[in-house]
Amino acid sequence: NKKDPSSGGAGKVKRGTTGRGGNKKDPSSGGVGDPTATPAVDTLSTLHSLRTNLRRTRHILSAASSWDSTLSSIPGLLSAQNLSEAVVALSNLERGEKALSGGMPGRTERKEALARIRSQIEVLLRPQLLHALNKMDTRLGPLQQCVSMYVQLNKIETLAEEYVRLRPAEIHKLWFGFVPPAPPALATPAPRTSSAGEGTSINDDLDDDELGLGTTSDEPAAAPPPTTKPTSEAFASAFLAWLPGWYGSVLSVLSEETRRASAVFGPEMAPGIVLRVFRECFRPILPSFRTRLSSLCPSSSSGGKHPSNETWSLDAISSAYETTLHFLSQCYEQLASNLDSSASAFTIMSSADSEKDGPDSPAAKGAIAIYNNITSAFIFVASPFAPYQQEFAKLEKKHCDVVSESVARDVQAVVGGRSVSSNLSSLQGTVDRLLDLASSVLPLAEAAVSRFGLLNCGYHTDDAVAAIDELLSRHTGELAIAVSTLRTSMTADEDGLAENFDEEHVQCALEILKVAGGMKRDVSTCEAKTKGVFREMLKRLERYSDSLGTESTSFDLPDSMPSTDVALIIAQDTCSDKGGDEANYGDNSSVTSSLARFFSGDKGGLARTTSLYPKAAEAVIRLARTCHVFVFDVCSAVPRRALRDLPSMSIWRKEASDEDALTYGILPQQYINTVGEHMLALVQAIEPFASDPEALELTDGVMDNAKDVALPSWRDFAAAIGGTDANRDEIVAGLMNGQSIRDYISMHVEESEKMEDDEEEDELTASAQFTNKWLDAIGLAVSGYLLERTLRIHSLSKAGGEHLLADYNYLINVFEALGITGHPHPLLLHFTHLFSMPPDEMMVSADTSSAMGRAIRASENRIALMRGVESS
Repeated sequence: NKKDPSSGGAGKVKRGTTGRGGNKKDPSSGGVGDPTATPAVDTLSTLHSLRTNLRRTRHILSAASSWDSTLSSIPGLLSAQNLSEAVVALSNLERGEKALSGGMPGRTERKEALARIRSQIEVLLRPQLLHALNKMDTRLGPLQQCVSMYVQLNKIETLAEEYVRLRPAEIHKLWFGFVPPAPPALATPAPRTSSAGEGTSINDDLDDDELGLGTTSDEPAAAPPPTTKPTSEAFASAFLAWLPGWYGSVLSVLSEETRRASAVFGPEMAPGIVLRVFRECFRPILPSFRTRLSSLCPSSSSGGKHPSNETWSLDAISSAYETTLHFLSQCYEQLASNLDSSASAFTIMSSADSEKDGPDSPAAKGAIAIYNNITSAFIFVASPFAPYQQEFAKLEKKHCDVVSESVARDVQAVVGGRSVSSNLSSLQGTVDRLLDLASSVLPLAEAAVSRFGLLNCGYHTDDAVAAIDELLSRHTGELAIAVSTLRTSMTADEDGLAENFDEEHVQCALEILKVAGGMKRDVSTCEAKTKGVFREMLKRLERYSDSLGTESTSFDLPDSMPSTDVALIIAQDTCSDKGGDEANYGDNSSVTSSLARFFSGDKGGLARTTSLYPKAAEAVIRLARTCHVFVFDVCSAVPRRALRDLPSMSIWRKEASDEDALTYGILPQQYINTVGEHMLALVQAIEPFASDPEALELTDGVMDNAKDVALPSWRDFAAAIGGTDANRDEIVAGLMNGQSIRDYISMHVEESEKMEDDEEEDELTASAQFTNKWLDAIGLAVSGYLLERTLRIHSLSKAGGEHLLADYNYLINVFEALGITGHPHPLLLHFTHLFSMPPDEMMVSADTSSAMGRAIRASENRIALMRGVESS
């Protein structure tokens, strides 16, 4: 009977039909053993399991049947050097062993056989690999075949290590081929040369000992020849000229490697290979690099000893480091462009798995990892410079000491052993030479600031500033010593200076003020430049922190990296307290805070609100004071000589005679005429210098407290008065300052006629103000010296008093003619009043309730005693 096509056949179960027992199955009901599965699903699951088991059985049977034949074929392939087929056969055996590992007997024997065959293949494959590596400059095919076989052997990392090790062989040969200049007395060492041998590195055992640079040889080092200094300078010049060319060769290798690595290893592995080759270019030579840098300038960690201070310099280190930074900046462009494709691929792959965005996204993490790999390589390459960055302040101080000692010797040579008291041309030559040397320190200080910005990028700012401050202050101190020495030489023969005095002496002495003015200008210029460099550092750090800070929402691999950014990355790792693995390259808060102190003024009192270089500023003040004294000694030589013998003049004790009555009147004596004429002549002597706007502009900043040069004269006057109060500094200053004693003395002239208004002084030209400052200082000194000499007179007759009164009135008239504010001094007027009083009417008038009053009273008593009047 024909079956109905729609009816269920034997062994078939129609979905929805009545099953065994007459019960209708619900399609949603489960099958046997699974209440949720239908019989059809249960049947399909069973069939799937059966198919899997059959496939596994087939693999096991196929592996078992082919194992012996494949294993026996390998020795023949190895004998015939058919390594590619041998590798394929080994791969088949390894897959077969994996299939047979599920409980089949003989597994230990199979493992041993595979290990033995793998070892044999690797031994035979290595010569082919080395041959391919040595010929890769002309043919890449053999190397690509080796890569394919090593990939099948799962040993591609072994090949990559060998490739990376041998790839920069020529670069290493160029490095060790550099021959430093040798002293003429020594034979020039031959450079060690080698070729990339079979499986051997040409550079792992090379160092600079073979080139005459090292000091670690077991043999005693030869004594430095007499030509050490020129040899050291020649080495520095030769190495710095050679280094950029060697860096260019490395860039060429990287450019070529970008193409070659992609062709050999494929685009996925190529970026990592290029970066490893870049590091390998430097790994074997870093000890030699450190040795050569130590030859330029030793650090404490290098242990090198430089032959002399004359050739000790950080300039060569800075030049080499700057060249290195430019090189690394160029390297970044090649490495970043090569790695960018890898980052893009990573971004595409990660975007398929995650839609997460921001700094924690896979794409951002991949870009950051690539960036960190590049910066880590840069830090590795620049590691020979790390000791100079970490010890910058100490090395810079040493460098500053060396250069300042050299300049100090020049300064000392200018004034040493010279006698210029009566030789105007010698004095002028000495002053001109000092002016030239005064400005020589500014380029040195600016170079130190530049070195700090280059090597430390803002880290350890206080130490660097202190070293530069020490350089400026030491140089300024040497200038002050030189001016003081010159002053001593000038005033050693005071009589000769007074006798040969000329207006040109004054003009030449005023030129010395330019030394102090120039130093103040140079310190200010250096301070302004330093702050400018610090501002640029601060802006750079803030910009860098913004681009890499933790608050950024994403990170894009930069297209380029300027050398300034390279320097910042290296400095942060080397100089910061948290370098290396702990460094957070987006966190520069500590160094930015340190730099900001120099501009804010409220960071714990550390800001330089007055001067960035306080020691130098104080040294400039001392230098200005020394220059003031020098000018004063020259300008006051004639009055001091004229007044020196005043107390011992016999005329003070002379009594009046009939001949005196027949004279027309009492005239000023010669000594006071000399003083008055000299004061009047100073106006013309100072005028040429005061008429020079550039000279006034340069010296205007160092004219503060110029009249303090008169204090010694007034201190002598106070000593002549006697008593404990008179020797106090405030009393001496008060005596010199006429305004402070007006309440203690009798004024017999209208103040409006004797004292100039301050507003009139402000209306004077700059030239007149400069002239009046010096006339004021010298006039105060002359007044104080005259008063002191007067008090040294033992006795004063009536006729002697009349002569002294005439001399005082003459000098008062001179001061009135000069029209200087504060002159004539009130004590000059007061003393004339005391001299003109009749002895029986003379009385002291000072109030003794204060120290100043007691000092004035003591001077009045001294005058009374001179005139033979009993004082109260």
